[in-house]
Amino acid sequence: MLEDLGPDDNLSSGRFGTVCLKKFRSTPVAVKYLESSSVKEVQREASFLDKCCHINLPIIFGVNTMQKPYFIVAEFYGNGSFKALTLRELLHKDEEHIKSYVNDFSKATLISEGKIKVLTAAEKDRYRKEHMQIAPELIEGTHPQSVKSDIYSLGIGHPLSTAIFYYSYRKRLEFDNKVSSPCPDDNIVLNAKMLWPRVLTLPTSFRLDVTRTLASKEKQNINKKFRREFIGSIYDHFARYTLYPTKHQLTSICELIVQKYPFLKDTSIGTGYDSWYASLYEKFRNERKSIKDDPEVILRKRKPKESSKTKLRRGAINWEPPFPEGEDEVSLQRHKDFMKSEFEKRSPDWAKISKRMALTFPSRRRLMNDNMSIKEIKEHYPTLFKFEQILAEFERILGLNSSVVDSFRSNFQQVTDPIVKLGKTKNKSKSKEEIQTFLHLLEDDDNDMNEDESEPTIEEQAEVAMAVLPYLLLPKSGLISTDDFVHFVFEDEDIDEIVKISNKPFPRIVFKGQLSSPDAIYIIADQQVLCSSTNTTLLEATVCLMACYYVFLYDYPSGLNNFYLYLQKCILQLQDGKKLPSTVINFVNDIDAMSKI
Repeated sequence: MLEDLGPDDNLSSGRFGTVCLKKFRSTPVAVKYLESSSVKEVQREASFLDKCCHINLPIIFGVNTMQKPYFIVAEFYGNGSFKALTLRELLHKDEEHIKSYVNDFSKATLISEGKIKVLTAAEKDRYRKEHMQIAPELIEGTHPQSVKSDIYSLGIGHPLSTAIFYYSYRKRLEFDNKVSSPCPDDNIVLNAKMLWPRVLTLPTSFRLDVTRTLASKEKQNINKKFRREFIGSIYDHFARYTLYPTKHQLTSICELIVQKYPFLKDTSIGTGYDSWYASLYEKFRNERKSIKDDPEVILRKRKPKESSKTKLRRGAINWEPPFPEGEDEVSLQRHKDFMKSEFEKRSPDWAKISKRMALTFPSRRRLMNDNMSIKEIKEHYPTLFKFEQILAEFERILGLNSSVVDSFRSNFQQVTDPIVKLGKTKNKSKSKEEIQTFLHLLEDDDNDMNEDESEPTIEEQAEVAMAVLPYLLLPKSGLISTDDFVHFVFEDEDIDEIVKISNKPFPRIVFKGQLSSPDAIYIIADQQVLCSSTNTTLLEATVCLMACYYVFLYDYPSGLNNFYLYLQKCILQLQDGKKLPSTVINFVNDIDAMSKI
């Protein structure tokens, strides 16, 4: 997130550490790297800075206490130092200790010349205009500073300070909106989160007293304060993924807690983590009460009568978010016109298009919720129908600040080997021939995917596993059309003819060439090409296929419902509160068994 500006970005250094100039989402920021090894000290300083709300004080943007070096990110003031302001006479009072001493009541003796001097008429006039809170007799020099002059300044300064606080608050909001709104290189949404990890890990850093208790491994050291701070750290760690963890997710977290820290296990009858489950559940519930700007929280708090269209759909937020600040129907139309004009150019500027795609996201959700056809959507947003843009839209819908393709790939590769092993055991399956056709690509002799006769890579195994997966998740009826997921065709076949004769009312992949050497990949639906790519894999195309189901609000085809539910809930970790079909549960158990072989 932080960008280096070059080797000469150091601003200052001292016993505290080093301050460097960096960029955060194209905004210059000052990063203070601290020498302190105490997380508590860093958090204390960050907390103090965060409480300072003044238009003339830098804003704190964030703090890192997860790994060393610890640092604080704050607003960068690039118009000179404090000394420079003094030289420009922008300060009406001496910023240094005045070199004088009081030798009698209201009488001072000047030791050396400083900022104390008799003002000229022009200077007096300037002070009256620029420093209205100073009592007139002080500017004229007829009276010394007194309680009366202070009361005068208080009377004038109080409404000014109120105004300053108001504009300081606005300043903070403006920055929050700026870093939360999309920029040319960053298509994200407010309160963006990450996908739930397939392999859970607990936080590695805690408050000092919590760390000491965990290190002691003594049950007698567990008290209310420890429980509160420990649960707080667990909440902070997993709230990055969701504010509404499911029962299964909470159970997995609590099981991991007692597994890593056995002395925290409940001694009473039960699972051993019942108290931790209850505490964590209450922590999430209580924290959600004070959250007012998270889309999912807002959506779940809405009354049913106000949200007939807005609901959680397949674990994602399907609603019409408000327009970004400063945007309205007129400005959104200008963005749409610009994108259409730019799209027609020989070499469109996709950075500019991507920025406006993020800004017009609310408008597109409205079109989707109105059940507009693919053809009509193309007329409004032709720039959406690109491989990368559909993936970016998917990430906006999920509220992600990370690559959905990378998350999907990482999670799927963890089950790739068990899927391949399970496929080899299906000797009596009705789809035995299709499964063996793909598994043959991984064999050492006479195959295209492994020309150098070395062990197949994890990427090659993942491609085969993805091709085999639908056959391992057949519905109970046993009926499935292979073309409903991916339709393999020869390189010389005309995609327009394929689309023309296609009668499938849901997205599917058209794969030109062999699995080991794709020529081009298309995703089609309703006799329309949704997107295409000549430089992708089946696994990446599958992520984009999933994205199409979410972006265009398609329902899963019945024959592949188990397949898509497994990808949604077990790979993408998108939960919707509904139970998995027994076929998928049995498959997950088989995968777990194969992973132990």
